[in-house]
This record gives sequence, structure tokens and C-alpha cells, in this order.
Amino acid sequence: MREPSELLIISSRARKAKAAIDSLLPGVLMLKYSYESCSLQDIWGLIQEKAGARKFQNIAFLLHGSEKELFLTEIGAKRINLQTLVSDKQVQNFFGVLSRDILTDESRIDFLGCYAADHVDGGLIARELQLIVQCQVGVHRTLIGAEIDKEEKICVGHLFFDPDKLATNENDLLKVNKDKVKKLAGYEKLRTVGKGAFGAAVLFRKKDDGLLVIIKEINMMDLNAGERQMALNEVRVLATLDHPNIIGYYDSFEKDGVLMIEMEFADGGNLAELLAKKTSRMEEYEILDIFRKQSNQIY
Repeated sequence: MREPSELLIISSRARKAKAAIDSLLPGVLMLKYSYESCSLQDIWGLIQEKAGARKFQNIAFLLHGSEKELFLTEIGAKRINLQTLVSDKQVQNFFGVLSRDILTDESRIDFLGCYAADHVDGGLIARELQLIVQCQVGVHRTLIGAEIDKEEKICVGHLFFDPDKLATNENDLLKVNKDKVKKLAGYEKLRTVGKGAFGAAVLFRKKDDGLLVIIKEINMMDLNAGERQMALNEVRVLATLDHPNIIGYYDSFEKDGVLMIEMEFADGGNLAELLAKKTSRMEEYEILDIFRKQSNQIY
């Protein structure tokens, strides 16, 4: 068997991580790390441990982020943006060493599933990082990414994923999984954080990577036919929404009449809590920035 020439590095906070993992091609090496508990040095150590003496022709990252930056790790608030690529020595060194020690000649680094790809900063980030790593860099909105071989019609994602499996797995995110017991075995229940007309929002911690998630529990037996359809429609709508200013959807599952919707935990609070903490009037630019973010998500 040939040595793997592709390495996929996945943050625990990445959207569609499960779909990506379940669609990997044989021979692709995959590394998943905890966004909350791993420093840049820890990530580099995991890469070295996983790679051994091997080098790779293609490395892809699956991270979460915003329209202007990608988030590497919570420890030290390490992010990839135009400022850090110029001034943050740790971020510069991380990618410089990655390029020097792990990549082969004529290699490339790609970032998949990035909001920044829709913004001008995405292209500028790729260009700036290219100066550091001295190889091709791409920032892509989808997991399949852009074409890198127009004659063969090969996209970046084709190097890492089976495209048919990936399409199926991404489509499965729109469906409700029936195996609730097996699913919840990998979670630790922490506390109920809210209750609504149709159910409760409960905070869980994933046992494998420590990621905090919200699981919205809806007892379908308490709903009439119209309300049950609305709950299922909520799953389909959440699964299709993909924007940095909208709570991220991870998965959904059901057993014994209870629908569970797994979502991103927004630990920063809500707008009402932000306003309650203010001790002075908000500046006009702050109000406009909030309005811009809210309006942008429904554009």
C-alpha cells in the first residue's frame, strides 16, 4: 500500500465534520483535535505523532470561522486572518514549520468549508499565507472546493473524499437519525439552559473531544400533527443554513417520540444580556455593526 499523500486536519468545532470523516478516501490520514483544549504547540505535536517520518503532498484544514478569519484554537485565541499572518509569530511559525517539515515539493494547503471564501479577505488570506508556506493555498466555501485540474475536472475535495459518499452524508444531515441511545452514549449531560413551548435546551459535553453542544429536546408525543411537522421542518431549515452569524446545526436524532436537535453552544450570551452589561450608551458604530451582522445573515 502506498504511503498516504493527503492529511486532513479537523477542528472539533468544524461544521460538517462528521460528514467529512465518514466520506474519507482510503489512505487519507485524518487528525481531529480539540479546539478548546489544544494549543498550537499541542496541534503540532499531534501532527508529528500522526505523520511520523512521512511527508504529504496535500494538507487540508476543516475549521470554523467568520467571513474574515479562521479559528485555529481557543487557547491563545489563535486565528488565521490578515493581521495574524503578518504580526503573530506563533501562527507564522506554525505554518512555516508545517510547510518545511511535513509538505513535499509541489504541494498545497487548503481550507475547506470556510465562510471567508465568500469574502474578499478569503483570497487575501490565501495570498498572504502563500508567502509563508511557499506553496499553493486555497480557501473554499464547500468541502469539495474549487477545481485544481480543469482538464480532469478534479476539485480539491476529490483528493480527500469520495464525492458520492460526501453528497449522501451531507444530505443525511437533513434527516433525523433514529438511534438516540447509541448517539447519547458519547455525551455527558451538564444542565438545562432553557425551556420553551415545545421542549427544553440542554447543555451536553461530547466525551471524545470535550466540545460543548446544545441539544434541543422536543417531545413529539405532546404535539399535534401540524406542530410535529413544524419541528421536522426546523431540522431541515437548520441543516440548510450555513452562516457565521447563525447558530450552527450539527445533527438530529430521535427515539421513543423525543426529537433531539444538536446545535452549536453560543457561550457569548444574547443581545439582551450584552445590553444589560453596558454601563454607558453604545457608540453608533457598535449599533451599526450589530445591525450589519443581523441583516447580513438574512440577506
